[in-house]
Amino acid sequence: MLMTRPCTVDRTTRGDPDVAGDAPVTAVPVSALCEIQQSQSSEIRDGVAVVVSVWNLYGFVDPASGTYLDVGLAAGDVVEVDEVAYAVDGRPWVVRDPLTGSVSHVQARVRLAE
Repeated sequence: MLMTRPCTVDRTTRGDPDVAGDAPVTAVPVSALCEIQQSQSSEIRDGVAVVVSVWNLYGFVDPASGTYLDVGLAAGDVVEVDEVAYAVDGRPWVVRDPLTGSVSHVQARVRLAE
């Protein structure tokens, strides 16, 4: 699969809790190449029309080396593709090359609410 679209993954990490038990959240941007394709769209009406679309995200390739890049994608992370932010919905999964056993790419379901 060719992954040629620039994307940025905002990896969220939690720091150590303070005395009140609150853990600071930090977003660290990671740049890579990926591909994204829409799989479904639905309109929700609750006084206001909102379109929620579900997309399949395939990633990630290091732009410099052209090899797989482990960005540590997790549920709740935000991925920006073409200046649009998508939220990772559920746990991403690793796809392996059946011949070599090496990681080919990561797939994830992402959502966009408009």
